[in-house]
Formats: sequence, C-alpha cells, structure tokens
Amino acid sequence: MTGANSGIGFETAKGLAAAGMRVVVAGRDEERAERAAAGIRAARPAGEARAARLDLASLDSIAAFAGRLVDSGEPIDVPVDNAGVMAVPQRLTTVDGFELTVGTNHLGHFALTGPPAARPAERGRAPGHQHDQPPAAHPAGRTGAGPARAGALPRPPGRPGGAPLAGGAFYAPTGRRELRGAPGPVKTPPAALDPETARSLWTRSEQLTAVRYQIPAARAAM
Repeated sequence: MTGANSGIGFETAKGLAAAGMRVVVAGRDEERAERAAAGIRAARPAGEARAARLDLASLDSIAAFAGRLVDSGEPIDVPVDNAGVMAVPQRLTTVDGFELTVGTNHLGHFALTGPPAARPAERGRAPGHQHDQPPAAHPAGRTGAGPARAGALPRPPGRPGGAPLAGGAFYAPTGRRELRGAPGPVKTPPAALDPETARSLWTRSEQLTAVRYQIPAARAAM
C-alpha cells in the first residue's frame, strides 16, 4: 500500500492488517514507513505489516521495489494505490521528467500496479485478472475529526460490517458535496467513463512508463 505513513492511508493499512492481510507499507521515507508499520504491528493485528522503500516519482525506484517483492516470493495480490501529491505551488518534475503531480499520482501507480510485482502467483488466477475494473475512491477534504482526519472513514474489503466493494464502482463520502460522511458508492464523473479518453490515457501511460499490462486477449477485445 502506498501513502500509508499517516492519515487515511495509515488507518486503511491498519484495517487491512486487522482483517488478516500481509501489508507492505511502501514509502519514500523508510523511517516514517517503519514507524507506521510498527504502529500497525503494535495493534496486534491478525495479519502482518512491514515497511519498504518506494519513491513513486522514480521509475527506477518502482522497478527496484517490484523486483524485491518478486525475489522475495510475495508479489502484490491487492494493490492499494493511495499516495499522492496535490496543490504543488510551482511546476516541479519527477526524476524522469514528468510533471510531479501526474508523474506521482498517476504514472507512478500505473507502473507499480503493472507486471511483474502485481501478478498473482497463486490461486490459479490468470495474469491481468486483478486489473479487471478495480474500485476507486476519493477521500474528500480534511475535517480535522477522527484519526484519519479525512472526510470518509476507511472501510477495507472484508472488514466486518463492510459491504463488498464492486469492481468499477466509485466510492466517496456520501454526505453533502461528497465532502464528509459515511463512505459509499457515488456517481462516477462522466469524463472518467469516456472510452476514447481511457484508451488514449492508457496508451500514453504505457509509452511514458514502458510498462505493459498482461491482460488476457478475451478482456482486451471487450
């Protein structure tokens, strides 16, 4: 999981570990990532938590992180792409020359979630299956209330009392203007559903990152 050092990311990672999952707290600052992992372990979860270095603003760092996971025999089964930057006061770029916000929030996660690290190596699932219409969410603004300090409280998949997440659905706070309130499905912005925009973004992302997803032919033809 990215962006799990603090805030809603930390609370979500803690919930995933409590549900029995093995959580990798991936972050650019190893010390902060280790403190977060230690905090999760201190809660005595049913699962596990450990820290790992990952800089989403560097394709080399992403490749190295993926390689370490593959070498350790634990590819990513459920990627949680949570980290991001926003409101950058001036134009900054990643080490690869991408605008910082796009490079970190989108291209970094695009490269991370592709093969080989995110390819399940068990349970007989075909490569690419985990990418079929993943759910997405936005956390709204900060409210200053609660440990997550965000508009929506995290509700990991499989947590008791939480409804299963639907593939392709969009989740957010369900209160006024999606700024606060209990999490739930909300309307996906129309621009995000435009097939031509999606194809163009996907193709350009592959070109920029040199990452190709292993999507079964039957799915690619749909």
